[in-house]
Amino acid sequence: ATTILDSLLGHDVSPTTQGRLFQYSGWVLKLSGHTSEAEAAYKKALAISHQSGDTLLESNTLAWLATLARECGHSAQAEQYLDDALMIAEANGHTRSYDNALAYMAVLKAEQGKFTEALAHYQQAIDLARAHGNRAAEGTSIGNMANLHKEQGDFSVALKHYQDALEIAREVGNRRGEGTVLSNTATMHQAMGESAQAFELYSQALVVIGQTGEIRAEGITLGNMGNLLYSDGNLDSACDYL
Repeated sequence: ATTILDSLLGHDVSPTTQGRLFQYSGWVLKLSGHTSEAEAAYKKALAISHQSGDTLLESNTLAWLATLARECGHSAQAEQYLDDALMIAEANGHTRSYDNALAYMAVLKAEQGKFTEALAHYQQAIDLARAHGNRAAEGTSIGNMANLHKEQGDFSVALKHYQDALEIAREVGNRRGEGTVLSNTATMHQAMGESAQAFELYSQALVVIGQTGEIRAEGITLGNMGNLLYSDGNLDSACDYL
């Protein structure tokens, strides 16, 4: 990522393009586990946004920094980044950036154990995404709200949200989201003791995830299937998945 970035930055590109290149570099570095380098790349993108006055780049970069901070366990810092991203996006009419930052804030509140606040943020994110015609963001927030209800033991409510999220994922062609929703629905049925339904949903998720090329998610799904079979006493079959 850094080699490609250096090559591209050697050309005459606009500040916005430079900022987006640093955003992309940060994302790739984060995925590969280089969190310090990822943070540095995001902060370069943020500096460029300040210099160029590009408020969309600024709000989006703050959201990326918040995601990195959250994954590194820096909850308070992540919340500050998101507060700033929301303020800038709202002030400048960047609706999709605002929708995404609000959805990230809901995830953060859920991880902090603030379930009432999280549900309120999810509902607001869903309403805004729907009003802005952002079906992908709407579906993601509905799926995340379902996860929260599942964790609280509200299985019937969670199931309805999972069904809605799955429908939207398929509608917009979000195969990664489709696989995630199928897997999450499977874990809920597993928690409810409905092994046959859980295994069928895991199987569907495995097919979808396999088509996305996400090896890590595929491995996790196979492991979940093996653990399910093992817990049901199907030891020989479980070994084929573990």
